[in-house]
Amino acid sequence: MTDTTITTREAEDPHERAAVRRGWQDVQHLEDLREGAARRLFAHRWDAERARAKEWFVSPPDEGLLGSFRAMYESPSNITRFRRTLDFITPGESVFEVGTGKGFLATLLLRDGQVGGYRGGELVPAYARTTRELLGVNGFGDRADVTELDLYDLTRERVGDSDLVICCEVIEHVPDAEAALRALADALPDGADLLFSTPLLGRLEGIWGHTAIFGVERLRAMIESAGLVAHHVEAVDNTWVLVLASRGTAPSPRARAAAAAVTDPTAVQERDPYRARRVTNVDPHDLEQVKSIWNKRMDLGTEHVVSEDEELGDVRGLRITGTPRPDRTGPQYFGLAFPIPPEHRPTLGVRLELEVPHPEQVEKISVEFTRDGEAVARWSWKPQEHRPKRARPTFVLREGSKGTYFTPSPVDGDIRTADRVEIYGAVTKGHELDVSLLRWGWIS
Repeated sequence: MTDTTITTREAEDPHERAAVRRGWQDVQHLEDLREGAARRLFAHRWDAERARAKEWFVSPPDEGLLGSFRAMYESPSNITRFRRTLDFITPGESVFEVGTGKGFLATLLLRDGQVGGYRGGELVPAYARTTRELLGVNGFGDRADVTELDLYDLTRERVGDSDLVICCEVIEHVPDAEAALRALADALPDGADLLFSTPLLGRLEGIWGHTAIFGVERLRAMIESAGLVAHHVEAVDNTWVLVLASRGTAPSPRARAAAAAVTDPTAVQERDPYRARRVTNVDPHDLEQVKSIWNKRMDLGTEHVVSEDEELGDVRGLRITGTPRPDRTGPQYFGLAFPIPPEHRPTLGVRLELEVPHPEQVEKISVEFTRDGEAVARWSWKPQEHRPKRARPTFVLREGSKGTYFTPSPVDGDIRTADRVEIYGAVTKGHELDVSLLRWGWIS
């Protein structure tokens, strides 16, 4: 793979320029994550977008004109896209839409966007006719002009004095997407904006009518080749990339207004009961110990060890050593058990520093949280298979954490109910033991 640097003209306004760069980065992250992971990781964002769209949407009458297309237009994803598109509209302005489909967006632009004038062009004659009829049914026939149009034949004369050209979910259908965007750019009147969209990479690729696939690199190169400047870039509903562009670099009031219309999904989140807020450090030496059920077939002893820390001062830990008992056969185990103090309940996990100088001695180490003797959470690590680079690694074990070394085990329970935590391990048969618990912190 060859690295390429995409050099594009950018907006003059530094805030707008920074927002566009962040928009491209956001799209790139979503591309890399792929659809399912991005849907899960950014669920708050997508859910907030859909909730806003659902609250706004009122289905327009169609007298059967849309047929089976109505279900597609009124899917949660498309309604979300339509709602976001309206954020780029200034009431009273003139809009030209390239690729009207059956006129659903056109109807919303006139009804909810309150555009002053609407003109549209559509390649498929039957769709252009349906668009005119749907606008008539909704009382907008006298405010709209819809004709047949091949995108590649678009001219400035055809666009006229429109303030905004919209071309959403079109260029992935055409044979030459780069030429299509150049045609749109060339047809822009002076001072006008172009709002266009494409599917995110990895989305909607199973639709047979889609013949072009776009990633960040291709989109940015297309915008540069067309002589356009991006003023706003964002992903919508984990499905589309929405781009506002023009032929000039001057600050875009339209981009500023659209950015201000975005809801903040973090402002309405319910508090996550597993969201950690603090770590209380405790010297392992000071932890109350109770008998561990895992001390089996080993003669074990503990001693205090001191670690120096420039910030925290001396930290007193515990060193566990042991030898196998010659009079016993079977698996060998060691364990340390600590009740969870009332002041640290409910606990969400622990932070601990371990030293295992001889990984060959230990097959597996587990940290288990229990309630009345029943496991409610557990993490396990196999030192012989996964060796940290540091001699004294720190591990953070809490609900939702998936570490490289300690990994969660499937346990049916709620860690917040735990009243005890135990560190135990399987010792390699016939080996001595030397393990140190150097630091400890309760996560709550």
